[in-house]
Amino acid sequence: MKLLILRLNGINSIQMSSPIEINFENSNFSHRGLFAITGPTGSGKSTLLDAISLALYGSTPRLSNISQSTAEEIVNTRAVKAIAEVEYEVEGDRYKSTWSVHRADHKLSGNFQLPKVSLAMKEGETWKILQSQKKQWLEENERRLGITEDNFQYAVVLAQGKFAKFLQANESHRAEILKELTQTDQFSQIG
Repeated sequence: MKLLILRLNGINSIQMSSPIEINFENSNFSHRGLFAITGPTGSGKSTLLDAISLALYGSTPRLSNISQSTAEEIVNTRAVKAIAEVEYEVEGDRYKSTWSVHRADHKLSGNFQLPKVSLAMKEGETWKILQSQKKQWLEENERRLGITEDNFQYAVVLAQGKFAKFLQANESHRAEILKELTQTDQFSQIG
C-alpha cells in the first residue's frame, strides 16, 4: 500500500473551516522516500495517525470502535462533524477510504449520529463506490491493503505506545505481522 493523500477535519484538536490535506504525492514527500512526523507535545502528531487509522479501519489505537456514544472522545469539542479520508494505491489501483461522523442537525447540542464509511475506486476521472456498509467496508480495506486492523495497530502505529507490545509478542505473531507488512508470504509459500 502506498499512502497518497490524507484529509482530516474535526478530529482531536483539528477544527478548520475546510479539511486539512496532506498530499504525499507532492515532491516534498515523494522524492525523499522517508520522512518523520515530529513536533512538540500537542502539535497533532497522534491526530495524523488517528486520522489514517480512522479512514482505513474506523478505529484508533486508543479507541477500538468509534460509535455514537464514543465519538465525543475523538471529535473536536467545537466541531459538529469530523472526517478522515485517505487515498491509497495498491498494485496500480487507486482507492479512497472515508470515515465521518456528525451531530444531529449539525448543531453542537446535537447527539452524534452513526459514523458513515465509504470505499471508492478510481476509474478514469470518476470514483466508483465499492462499499458503504461498515463491516464490508472494513473487510474490503483489509483485503485490499493486505493487513488487518490489529496488525496495522501493532506494526504501523508503533509510536502510539504499541512498540513494547510488538516486541513482547511471541515470535510467530511478530513474524506474521512482518510478513503482512513486507508482503513476503508468497516467498514462504514458494519455499
